[in-house]
Amino acid sequence: MATFSESRVMSVSSDISYNNTRTNGGQSDRESSSNGFGWSMVSGTGIATAPGNFFDSYSKYTGVIQSGDTLVLNFSGLTHEKIDDTTENRVFSHINGFTFVNNGTGSGDILLVRATGTNAFTNIFNGESGNLKINPYGTYQYIDYYGATKVTGSNRLLSIVNTGSVTGISYSYMAVGYTGATS
Repeated sequence: MATFSESRVMSVSSDISYNNTRTNGGQSDRESSSNGFGWSMVSGTGIATAPGNFFDSYSKYTGVIQSGDTLVLNFSGLTHEKIDDTTENRVFSHINGFTFVNNGTGSGDILLVRATGTNAFTNIFNGESGNLKINPYGTYQYIDYYGATKVTGSNRLLSIVNTGSVTGISYSYMAVGYTGATS
């Protein structure tokens, strides 16, 4: 009888690089630098007790937030776009990592990340409400390597606000965490 095994890995990268090339006549000089930050974690490593770094699922989605609208992300039923273009809700009990990308390209395509109102997901803002600005081509990233940020009935909603651009702003997000679902 065959033995089944499975391994889950979360990889994180957050980097910025700079390149400068100077040319004088037939000679050139090049300088480049980056912080090179990135790492990977296998589910269950890093600390000895659950839930910690135990993760078993992810949710990824792409959409558009219209001018003046607010997208409310519910980590107790986060929309996930499946490979067949249908969607399902994934219910997380904790989050190990979350990233939100502003795919807007115009100078006024600004989004705000907020944890305000009833059942706000203030855990990702150290118990505060947040009001982080995501500029065009920008991202918001939250990682909890050691503890896994709890999602509860009263701490689960995150708002992303389109501050009023002329058109809709394209976005994408991805969350990695624990759902307790079996494959």
